[in-house]
Amino acid sequence: MSDIEHWGEAVKHAFGDFHTEPDRGTPFFGRMHLKNYDGLEVAHIATNAQKIERIFSTLKADQHYFVILQQKGAMGFCSIRNEQILLRPGEIALIDSSASHRMYPQGPIQQTSVHMPKHILDQLGNNPKAIFSKLSQQHTSTKVLSTILKQLAYAPSSQHEGEGQTIQQAIHTLIQPTIHGEQTSAAPSLKTVAYQHILRLLPEADLSPERLAKEMQMSKRSLYRLFAEDDMSIARLILEARIEQCCKDLAESDLANQPLSLTEVAFRWGFSDASQFSRSFKRIKGVSPSVWRESHIASDHE
Repeated sequence: MSDIEHWGEAVKHAFGDFHTEPDRGTPFFGRMHLKNYDGLEVAHIATNAQKIERIFSTLKADQHYFVILQQKGAMGFCSIRNEQILLRPGEIALIDSSASHRMYPQGPIQQTSVHMPKHILDQLGNNPKAIFSKLSQQHTSTKVLSTILKQLAYAPSSQHEGEGQTIQQAIHTLIQPTIHGEQTSAAPSLKTVAYQHILRLLPEADLSPERLAKEMQMSKRSLYRLFAEDDMSIARLILEARIEQCCKDLAESDLANQPLSLTEVAFRWGFSDASQFSRSFKRIKGVSPSVWRESHIASDHE
């Protein structure tokens, strides 16, 4: 059985039916470690998949909400109603397991997912935003919840009687103020939603103004009008975002003494080949990626 098949079986066991698309040009990895705390399931997840999509509901998954702590990397979520969430390291999301949604890892990611029984959080069912939302970072309760989730990510499984129910109740109590405290906030602007789509779709080679307009269910003319005041083309915006992610990957991999090749970085962020990447990089940064990398390494050692 291949790595992605092993991953698919592990995901199905823990979450229900999902379809995973690997990142083309990059060897796939996916690790799932499922732990149990007296009936409370906690999954520790690491993958570099390009896309993970909910296929259909299953009885096992429909019984839960997923309380997700993003530990490393960023993950984009898109609901069936085209709602967008971009989850960055340290942020927490609440997702209904029965709702169709897609996930777009922004490069390699790690996250912890706690499977909260729906009957524990059933009062959130009257609030559709609550079951597909990112918890407010402004609340002290969110910070306390983050500490608990980090502990669950690394603590060994436990079958101490009543422990699972105690943890569930603590999570329930801490989620309440973060959900209800966010309901009066303003909806994101169309421009913000467009930026979120761009970040989510950066790894895909066919990302273009046409693709972005289709994702936002608006005409290309309306999309151009949305960014007219910024005096920047959407194609340039996409290109600059890609180059910035490439720079980040080059810098972080060099710092960790695990340097990535220019070709590997190029494919990871949607460039068709190394030559296109080099030309685009020089257009934005004024130097080739290899020269930029050398100067960055030199500055780190000064």
